[in-house]
Amino acid sequence: MNYKIFFLPIETKNREFLGKLLTAATATQDNWMVFLGQAPKVRKTASRFIPGVYSEISIPEYKHDAHLLHLSRAGHKIVNICEESVTYPEGRDYCDRKVGQKPLKLVDKFFASGYRHAGDVEAFRSIDTRRLPITGSPRVDVLRAGYREAYASQARRIRKELDPFILINTNFARCNPHPNYGNRLAGLKDKKIISSAHQVKIWQGSHDYKAELMSGFMKLIPLLADRYQLKAVIRPHPSENHDRWHHWAEQYNNILIKHDGCANEWMMAARATIHNGCTTGLEGFMLERPVIAYVPDPENDYSRNIANEVSHQTHDKEELFAAVEKSLHSGRLDSAEERTIKAGKLKHYIENVDGPLASERIVEELNTIDVPSHSLDDILRRARGRNSTKYFFFSACKDLFKKGLNTVRKSKDSRQAKVLQKFPGLSEKEIMESLLIWHQQGLLPSMPRVVSITDNLFCLYQEKVSV
Repeated sequence: MNYKIFFLPIETKNREFLGKLLTAATATQDNWMVFLGQAPKVRKTASRFIPGVYSEISIPEYKHDAHLLHLSRAGHKIVNICEESVTYPEGRDYCDRKVGQKPLKLVDKFFASGYRHAGDVEAFRSIDTRRLPITGSPRVDVLRAGYREAYASQARRIRKELDPFILINTNFARCNPHPNYGNRLAGLKDKKIISSAHQVKIWQGSHDYKAELMSGFMKLIPLLADRYQLKAVIRPHPSENHDRWHHWAEQYNNILIKHDGCANEWMMAARATIHNGCTTGLEGFMLERPVIAYVPDPENDYSRNIANEVSHQTHDKEELFAAVEKSLHSGRLDSAEERTIKAGKLKHYIENVDGPLASERIVEELNTIDVPSHSLDDILRRARGRNSTKYFFFSACKDLFKKGLNTVRKSKDSRQAKVLQKFPGLSEKEIMESLLIWHQQGLLPSMPRVVSITDNLFCLYQEKVSV
């Protein structure tokens, strides 16, 4: 039996894991063998492996020389599934930061989350629309009825431990970054992620807006928790400095800082969720949970965001408190008619709000890409050889001397802390539990085989497939 190979890296586990797991499981139904796991492990495996399809998370200009050109020359076909394709403020800035023109030329398929995303890429970059299919976002697949059951057991555990509580999801990484290297704007300029005056203006404006919001949240959250005599759980963004939140919360006995698990299971357990401009706002809407956007300056350009639009918007303390009170009493903030209108708006941004799943559409597109098939024995033999302890030791030594010992020593601790915060680890048990739930729900025709290749790297495939 022969398989085509699909490399599917995960950068931020809590954000991407289940959506990409469903995409991987769907691909195995069509004779794909999928390497799923921590992004550096998947990338290193692909860089010296037999040709397949490699999925990149975003394609800023610097990634062309960093690794995409090498992958392309090695015979891999490259696709792009961007994880920040929905709530960005404007199309030109998004393309400047996330869609470099040089790496875009190497991409066979750029999967757009919706018509707005596709339209912006087409407007600001040169691309044949046949390479720009609108598929939706795999993250939204797992929020739909049935699929969201993968979060249910953890939501029950959280509710049993903490109920009643309100959840605050933050996304203040621009003004509260982790790790904090000092002048972050200068660092982005050095990496050529930001270069034009327009980009600097957008970045600085967003930074100042987020900083003011973060200060406002820190003033309101204690008042809210005291007013309703319940716990407030703050979930900082994976790219934020969590220590700053922990130090601030030490003065309160009813405010908790939690960053374990996925935001979706926490939203399912909470009596209400509060955010501003965070993707979790639209995810909470899809989960049919009460979600409140605190938007004190609704006329600000940075407030105009689909995650805010599909949430119940509040503009001052009194409106926020009233919305929380309504959530506590009724568990609902929107009427059926209001939800229908909001879902229609969201459809422009995310195609798979309804209809076929993004994972199904993505696999349909993968099947149009011409890549060779390989035998199971050959793939697993090469994978285990490439990921042996000996191989990684010599590879790591090579990288060490390439970068220079002093540079590596200086930044090692910060890099490792950032990696662990975004990807604390992945086990075969986690993978199998979610697959089994979907299979029992009748959402997966058959269970894929899951093979551990090395720490945080797994291979999924069907043992009986058509040739």
